[in-house]
Amino acid sequence: MSKKYTIDLPVTDTWLGSNNPFSNSKLFEISSESDVELRDILESFARYFKEEMHYDNVQYYSNSHKSNLVGYLFRNSALDVVTEEHTSSPTRWFGGCLFEYENDEWTLCWVWLHPFFRNRGELSTAWKEFKDKYGDFKVQKPLSAQMEKFLSKEKRY
Repeated sequence: MSKKYTIDLPVTDTWLGSNNPFSNSKLFEISSESDVELRDILESFARYFKEEMHYDNVQYYSNSHKSNLVGYLFRNSALDVVTEEHTSSPTRWFGGCLFEYENDEWTLCWVWLHPFFRNRGELSTAWKEFKDKYGDFKVQKPLSAQMEKFLSKEKRY
């Protein structure tokens, strides 16, 4: 099978939550100061987004994370890979998104979730947290049919 049609969900060895403002949620904030491994994971989700949306360019590069960008990784426990050596639950990353602050307003540039995690309330839950943090942010267009449906469902946009 071609690598193009494979979606890898990265796993990190520890549950990352202690220094994160969203420590009780499935979101993990990524800044320009975040570990390169986590920025690389966010970039991999940007690449999946590019492929799925048939874009020409990747929307995020880990080596050029500007200070006006805030990314988020979606996560859950990877209990299926726990071994006796683990002292905490490993983390499986299943999606990401990116916000940009420009001209005194926040814009959601892109969001991508693994297909298994779509239509399961993950984005709805995160949306509430995003609204609490960013207020009435814009959503960058063009939008997929799924995103248009999501935004119109509860008049989110």
